Amino acid sequence: MGDDIVPQGSARPIAITRAGQNARYTFSGTSGQAVSLQLSDVTIRSGYVSILKPDGSLLGQPTSFAYAGAVVDAQILPTTGTYAVLIDPELSYTGNVKLALYNAPDLTGTIMPDEVTVTPTLTVPGQRARYTFNGAAGQWVNLGLTGVSIASSTVSMVKPDGSKLASTTIGPSGGSLDPETALPETGTYTIIVDPVGNHTGSMTLALSSPVTGTIALDGAPVTVSLNKPGKTARYTFNGHAGQWVSLGLTSVGLTSSTISLVSQDGTAIASTAVGTAGGALEIPNPLPSTGTYTVLVRPGATYTGNMMMTLSTEVSDSLQINAAPRPIMISRAGQNGRYTFAGTANQQVTIKVTNNKLGNVTVNLYTPSGVLQAGATSSASSFNLNPVTLVTTDTYTITINPAMTDTGSIQLQVTSP
Repeated sequence: MGDDIVPQGSARPIAITRAGQNARYTFSGTSGQAVSLQLSDVTIRSGYVSILKPDGSLLGQPTSFAYAGAVVDAQILPTTGTYAVLIDPELSYTGNVKLALYNAPDLTGTIMPDEVTVTPTLTVPGQRARYTFNGAAGQWVNLGLTGVSIASSTVSMVKPDGSKLASTTIGPSGGSLDPETALPETGTYTIIVDPVGNHTGSMTLALSSPVTGTIALDGAPVTVSLNKPGKTARYTFNGHAGQWVSLGLTSVGLTSSTISLVSQDGTAIASTAVGTAGGALEIPNPLPSTGTYTVLVRPGATYTGNMMMTLSTEVSDSLQINAAPRPIMISRAGQNGRYTFAGTANQQVTIKVTNNKLGNVTVNLYTPSGVLQAGATSSASSFNLNPVTLVTTDTYTITINPAMTDTGSIQLQVTSP
C-alpha cells in the first residue's frame, strides 16, 4: 500500500490490516532539504520506519517504533527526487499509525564562551539545534541550560571529529552540561540539542569558561563568585606528597553544589555535596604526590551564588603518654588536627578530651596501619575514648575533626595506667 505525503501537512492516518503488510508513502525532495517524521497514535506492537532515497537505498538507519510512537530526526536529502517513507511492522503485527512529515531544517548558529546566550526554538518533532564554537586544546568549558520548555531532550557536546565529548538529559528544570575533561584538541566543537520523542520547545544556552585562580594552603580564604548558570570554578594549589589537607566552605550562597579535589592527572581524590549551611571537604588520605591540585566547584541544576573556601593543613604535633593535657587550637574553617604518640605493645592507653570549646567534635585513635581502634563524637566539655590495648610498638595517631566549619580549642591527653 502507498500514496503521497506532503511535508508540513496533516498527519496521515494509516491502517495496516494484513499480516506481513507494509506501508510506503512517497514525497518529493530537493537536494539539501531537511526532513523529519513522526509516528503517533500507534496501535502496532512494534516495527521499523525508514526513509528511502530515490534509488531505493536507506537514508540513515531504520528507526524502531512501538505503541509510544517514534520520531526520525531531521535528515538532509542528498539528491533531488522522489523519496519514500517505509513502515514495516515486525512479525505479523497489524494496526494503525498516524504519519506526519516535516521539512523544518535543524537550527544552526554559533555560540561563544562568556558571550551572549542563544535560545533555539524547535517547532516540529525531529528538529534539532546545532551550535558551533572554536575551542582550544586544554580549554575548559561548561554549558548552562535555562528557560527550558522542552519536556525532555539530550544535549551533547561533539568534538571536531564528530565523536561525543559529553552528553546529558535535560528537562524543564534546566541544568548544565559539564564535560569531565578539558577540550582534547583545537578545532570546531558542536553543541546539539535533540528533543526526545516528539517533544518541541525552546531553551537558553550559555557557554562559559570556569572561574579560575589559586588558593594557598594556610593562606587567606578565597571567595568564589559564580554568577551565570552552568558556570564552574577551578582553583589550584601546590601540594606535597604525604601532606594532609582539608577545605572549609563558608558563606555559601549556592543552593547546592559539588566540591571536589582533583589531582594533576585528573583523578578525583575526594568529593562532597554542600548546601547553604556550608561544610567541609574532608580528604581521607594524604596527598599522593607532589604537584598541582585543583579544587573544583560545580553548582547543581542552574544555581548561582558565592562561597568562601579556606584551604588548610592540619594542626599537628606529637604527644607524650601521661604528660599534662595539651591545649590544641583549631582556628580555620574546615581544619582538622592530627597528633601522634609512641606506644608499646600490650600497653593500655586512654585518650582523654577536656575543656572542649569546639562543640560537637569527633576524636579517633588509629593504629600504625590506619585501622580505627577507638573513637567518639561528643559535644561534652570532657569525654574519654574507650581504653585500648596497643598491639605493636609503633607510632599511633589521634585525629580531631570538628563538625561542619566549627573552630575553637580542646585539650588532649594520652594516659596509661
